[in-house]
Amino acid sequence: MILSDKEIKELVKKGVIMGFINLEKQITPNGFDLTVKEVLRVKGGGKLDFSNEERRISEAELLEWEDGELKLEPGVYKIRTNEIMNFPKDLVALVFPRSSLTRNGASIEAGVGDAGFQGRYELLLTVFKPITLKKDARIAQMVFLRMSSRAEREYEGIYKFI
Repeated sequence: MILSDKEIKELVKKGVIMGFINLEKQITPNGFDLTVKEVLRVKGGGKLDFSNEERRISEAELLEWEDGELKLEPGVYKIRTNEIMNFPKDLVALVFPRSSLTRNGASIEAGVGDAGFQGRYELLLTVFKPITLKKDARIAQMVFLRMSSRAEREYEGIYKFI
């Protein structure tokens, strides 16, 4: 079941979503808008394997804001969000680009927000046509799904932190 705005407000009260800019602007009828804290330019390649023993994450260079904005040329970037998540063991999240982002020639990719995830979200931004981003811009929408029962395990990956 996808959660409504009323249910998302309850999550916020419980500390599931923290670090947001403006709750009323960021809550949508069926989701929560994620905002831009930092932008990094992806440099080089990474490596993935089954066990993660050889995993190597691509290097990325933090970009500096100029008067609160960044002019991005076509390429691949990482977005770190302002929002920090603290998912309970019965909540999962999916992230989609905001339509205004795609209408401007860019898109977002993100992994599934697993039950038990704690931390700041990081998104992949692909820019196809030059775009200017303002700091704290609403860039993606997170949709929450309630699981039929609590997960026996929770997220235990290397990106879990607060």
